[in-house]
Amino acid sequence: PISAAQKYPAFIDFVATEAERVTGLSEEELRVGGYKIYTTLNAGAQRIVEQAFADPDNFEESPDDRIVQGAMVIIDHRTGEIEAMAGGREYQNKGLNRAMQPRQPGSAFKPIAVYAPALETGKWTVHSRLKDERMSFGDYTPRNYDGKYRGEVTMREAVRDSINVPAVWLLSQIGVDKGIEFARRAGVELSADDRNLAIALGGLTVGASPLEMAQAYAAFANQGTWVQAHAVLRIEDTNGKLYYEHKPVTRELMSPENAWYMTEMLQEAVRNGT
Repeated sequence: PISAAQKYPAFIDFVATEAERVTGLSEEELRVGGYKIYTTLNAGAQRIVEQAFADPDNFEESPDDRIVQGAMVIIDHRTGEIEAMAGGREYQNKGLNRAMQPRQPGSAFKPIAVYAPALETGKWTVHSRLKDERMSFGDYTPRNYDGKYRGEVTMREAVRDSINVPAVWLLSQIGVDKGIEFARRAGVELSADDRNLAIALGGLTVGASPLEMAQAYAAFANQGTWVQAHAVLRIEDTNGKLYYEHKPVTRELMSPENAWYMTEMLQEAVRNGT
């Protein structure tokens, strides 16, 4: 309905795009054909997201006349259902949906490119000691944000305090290919130019979108099972006959045990880290 498009423009735009993709029909054909689209929207969650994005106190002051932007996606990690989405502040219908725009994920990429694949090798645990010294990898010299080096830290400490050098060192130990492959299976396709250690710190050629990041992180909470994010549940034609129904797309990304360890480390980062 039109009222929903006015209330939740980014979510409805996303639904329209997904419906076109899964049916092969244009948005015009879907509208004129009288199709009913049933979605995953959680109106309560969406309302809270809209309120948060409408409140300027939640955002930094902009140095110029353009507002500081943001995007948000809330996914049910068990089903992949997108419950709420913000495409940006002051989002207009058919606007730039920042929830789907790739950006540099920075340190949020460390679990995806380094820590989860390292756990999956079976050779590294949360207690493994990682090097934290000033060092260079060829012509790449990563630095810790606080300028301090601790000699050695456990994986848990490295995740908790988001320390850069141990993440890069660990990726050099397991091999860049392992990080790239894990990211691909988690739904983040890296560029051919990303075959380097900078991906450990989320320095990507193209980047990852908030939707891709939410989808990847959801697998840690879902005991290691990755579920494709989606917003369309089913579509009925004008006679009420089922025209399309979403079939879950899942894959085992990591073992339940390693997903538990990853989740525990991330909880520690929230409680006592950065």
